[in-house]
Amino acid sequence: MQTFFRKSLALLGWIISAGLVSGQAPDPVKAELITLGWEANVSNLWFMSKEGPRELNAYERGFSSPEQYIGPPEIAFYGDRTALSLPPEKRPTPIALAKLSPKGGQFLLILSRKPAADEGWDVRVIDNSAANFPAGAYRVMNLTKLAVQVALDKKITPLAGPGVTIINPSAGASSRDISFGVAVGNEVVYSSAWGYRDTRRTTVFIVTDPESRGGINVRRFYQAVIPSEQAELEARRGAVRSAE
Repeated sequence: MQTFFRKSLALLGWIISAGLVSGQAPDPVKAELITLGWEANVSNLWFMSKEGPRELNAYERGFSSPEQYIGPPEIAFYGDRTALSLPPEKRPTPIALAKLSPKGGQFLLILSRKPAADEGWDVRVIDNSAANFPAGAYRVMNLTKLAVQVALDKKITPLAGPGVTIINPSAGASSRDISFGVAVGNEVVYSSAWGYRDTRRTTVFIVTDPESRGGINVRRFYQAVIPSEQAELEARRGAVRSAE
């Protein structure tokens, strides 16, 4: 099944590709990073930031806590911290690369093992900014080649594959159960009741899985709302109470 998860992730051609730019050193960027291990936990990946050498960790069962980063937009990762004690031109070939926007921002890094013939990790970088992914929203990523329909809290959204959409549930209680379903053609292949909280964002991956109904499976991950968004969240709750 992990092989199909890897192939599903590889379909996201619209994700920022990893790469390293040569020439003059770029200006440093400020970024907030969270990570996810696509098939396994990840540790012992070392990179350089303004504060010095740091270790990246990623977990298969959930997103990591947000970490602040200041450094080059192209992050080179090494399997040994001692590589960072060498001048950049004398360091070995990185085992993973992540390319952030030169403007910085908030990013989700998804790490997956390269094929067995290669060593290292592929790193996909996804925009994770609060402006594009607000509190309480669902970010649904169709990593298959199938066109599906997503039903969330009675909202039906077509989603071609591969593709991504942001869905905001209907106004209501800040904590409640909502329905989530996926249909391929006229067949509902996934249906469940999920607990909704307006204090978190939810990312949903629809992935290829020949062993499951309709040939798809669903992976769901949460991230908590950051403190700076609490004022906006309270204002939204007040607006909902006033409308009731």
